[in-house]
Amino acid sequence: GLIALMTLLLSERNGETTDSSPEVNYSEKASCKYPKSNCYIGKKEFNASIITDSMVSDWMQAKNLVSYNNSFKTELKEKYNITLGIPYVNNELREINEIKKQLNRLETLDFAITNLSNNSQIKECNDIASSNINQDESNELKCKIIAYDGIVFFVPFSDARGEDSIPKALNGNINKDDLAKLYQKGKTDWNQLGLKKSLPVELYEPEEKHLIDSFIQFITEPNASTTIAKIEPTKFDSMLQKILQGFEETNPENRYGGIGFGLLRKVYGQCSVYPLAINGVQTLAHNDGKPITPNVDLCNDKGSYRLNTEAFKSGRYPLRFAIAVIYKTTKDEDSEDSKGEKFAEMMLSDEGQSLLQEIGLVPARDIY
Repeated sequence: GLIALMTLLLSERNGETTDSSPEVNYSEKASCKYPKSNCYIGKKEFNASIITDSMVSDWMQAKNLVSYNNSFKTELKEKYNITLGIPYVNNELREINEIKKQLNRLETLDFAITNLSNNSQIKECNDIASSNINQDESNELKCKIIAYDGIVFFVPFSDARGEDSIPKALNGNINKDDLAKLYQKGKTDWNQLGLKKSLPVELYEPEEKHLIDSFIQFITEPNASTTIAKIEPTKFDSMLQKILQGFEETNPENRYGGIGFGLLRKVYGQCSVYPLAINGVQTLAHNDGKPITPNVDLCNDKGSYRLNTEAFKSGRYPLRFAIAVIYKTTKDEDSEDSKGEKFAEMMLSDEGQSLLQEIGLVPARDIY
């Protein structure tokens, strides 16, 4: 017993930890490999200069997404001693080859964080990560997916007129063909899609042009061209308000059922609208992994549902974006890893994934 006690004291003095006390020695380790069950971002000072697209810049610098009056970028600085400088934003960062050119052209940049919306680009990123490409190329560039976002279509979700529920009439789902008919035709009536009563459709689209372009690409058949009805773009918050007000209008002549679309991270946590499954794939799931249905109480059941990680990882959800860290393999002078690799590992740790989820992004790993 005395020998065991002395061994324990010596191990603590040397900074070692036991399974029952999985703390990381912050002074020596700034990140950790994400397969570990107990993993922390770390406290060692980390500074990097990065390039992003507008979607990443938005969630990085918008306030009140993680904690009151703080942006994600500020949160990293104040809580984890991670400083990310963003010299400029490039909205053309959609392809890995273009990102590679930018990183090679500007040697002061450490890595890029961007959205990959094309499935071939997502596959290329995964291939690079698993080294399923030419070895010489993999030594030049690395790519790791840290989270997902996506486009979600939503309709009013109000208890005031439960008998006229659009989500229930649609069984919580809308398919690609119906979306194409709605947005190409302009206006129609919800009774044509299953609602028992007549209710005019009011269409909304977001201000972000790249979301509209992604939607048009989604509904366009191969070797064909598609256009949608001209709709005045609407700010996200205003869109939510108008959709709810139109459905709860007491004057039957002025009442309508709105449908709009936007980024999942902005819709997640809202309970005045219902995010429709697309082609049978729902973005939200109960904590047991089963997709939500229109019977869920989005307001009072918060905590019982979450983002559907599996649907995004597998690619079953058709309108997804993969948020990737892309970096050159040049080693950081103070470490065996490059700054891009260290940052990706930080974000893929349990704590990093939870932080990304707090702002409404889908974790790349199932951390539940």
